[in-house]
Amino acid sequence: MKANISYSELQFMLKKLSGQNLSVSYVSQCRAHLAYGLVKLDVAVEKVSNTSVLLSYSGGFLVEKAVGPILNTFKDKIGAMLEVLPNQQLRLALDKNSEIAPVLEQVVLQDIYFDPSNIILEVAPNGY
Repeated sequence: MKANISYSELQFMLKKLSGQNLSVSYVSQCRAHLAYGLVKLDVAVEKVSNTSVLLSYSGGFLVEKAVGPILNTFKDKIGAMLEVLPNQQLRLALDKNSEIAPVLEQVVLQDIYFDPSNIILEVAPNGY
């Protein structure tokens, strides 16, 4: 089963969550482009499990200097759900979000990928 989240919907959710305007756009099936003011970076889905998503990001030297403060803004808002890892990686702990965790009891997240209009989540009913 597939669930779609449009880029505009994701941008709205990120704005609501962080108070910041972020632009999200398609690059390839495994990569999306994020822009926050002058900071632009590519984000790739590296690994998906039912409880977490491992992401990597790239964008050059200036991005490296700017990403830390941006991530801290998000970390303040979503707390334990966001883990900043070495080597330009992030882990989203889905099971630490009180709205997402109950959903994960009903379905198993199998994959996340991108198309030109949406982020696509592939899920299966739990127990299949």
